[in-house]
Amino acid sequence: MKVVNGGRKERCLEPARAVPAMRLTPPRVEIHVIYTTPQATRAALRAADAITQSREDRIHFLVPQVVPLEFPLDRPPVSVAFAELRALGMASECCRTAAVQVQIVLCGNRAQCIEKTLRPDSLVMIGSRKHRWLASEQKLARQLRAKGYQVIHVLEQ
Repeated sequence: MKVVNGGRKERCLEPARAVPAMRLTPPRVEIHVIYTTPQATRAALRAADAITQSREDRIHFLVPQVVPLEFPLDRPPVSVAFAELRALGMASECCRTAAVQVQIVLCGNRAQCIEKTLRPDSLVMIGSRKHRWLASEQKLARQLRAKGYQVIHVLEQ
């Protein structure tokens, strides 16, 4: 694991299968999956894995961990190690085709944190449950679309 820019931690999980020695590779696809709830995130990870076609494709699994104001940013109430274990478990359970990079980001504001972490024009997948009202995941998807990101909203089964 490596620490990146003030509180970001990331770990890369490579697929278990061997890579063939010679082959033509299609353009690399990078999909960003944002953690929402355990079930919805699993649905988004599975959907992202279904889109990827090769080992060169990458799923960037972003886990924004909001730290309440009464806690220092480097000491969240939920340990980073726990969040990392949970995220790595989800990634290994749901993703078989592409390499998965897990990134835990400690932040005060979830939407701003996500926007700062993603590159412009990123392909983003957000999982959520189906609601009659506008859920926080749907609001986040709208905000990201308004900023120019390509967002795919995945409903959990």
